[in-house]
Amino acid sequence: MSHHLKSSLLASVMVLGAALAQAEIISLDNYHNPGPATATWDYVYQGFAFSRFNPGDGATSGTWYNGWSIPVTSQRGPFVLNALTLSTFQNLDTDPYGPYAVRNITVTGFLNGVEVESVLFQPQITDGVFRWFDTGFTGLIDRFVIGGDGPGHLNQYDTNAFRITGVPEPETWALLGVGAIGLVLRRARQTRRAPMQPATTRASSSC
Repeated sequence: MSHHLKSSLLASVMVLGAALAQAEIISLDNYHNPGPATATWDYVYQGFAFSRFNPGDGATSGTWYNGWSIPVTSQRGPFVLNALTLSTFQNLDTDPYGPYAVRNITVTGFLNGVEVESVLFQPQITDGVFRWFDTGFTGLIDRFVIGGDGPGHLNQYDTNAFRITGVPEPETWALLGVGAIGLVLRRARQTRRAPMQPATTRASSSC
């Protein structure tokens, strides 16, 4: 394979691969778990399985749980979690250090059950406006857990969306390589078939 063909093939694969690796925003605007409210539930939405923690029942037990976590598992293979939009739920308390505020939110990424990334956010949002929070994750994960805690007896927050970068399946990459080779060979044939332009000569002036 000539150096030019190798360069063209590499460029084609990089361009097509970049198109497949574009970040995708998973919106939770239409996320809805039908049926009566329960302490625990599992739900699949847009290729992700959400498993909620058991928060207990403060009305009957007299105890509020101060910590919680929600695991989100991909049904489509590994990905990179780029960012989340988070907002504290401040309808009852606008004090960021009040009993209904979220002080800490931890996002932890796992791959094949092993923790690989973790980041701590301290949003202190009091206006209820969703904002993007960059996770800084660079490695592959197939599951992430959102956990929170606050200074009071009860804390809540909303998640509106998360931005991920998907990873193509190996079969996709194989087909991508075949397509890139075909594209390069076609370009090479077109180049060879192009008519050659006649060379122009310039008369030299005699002294």
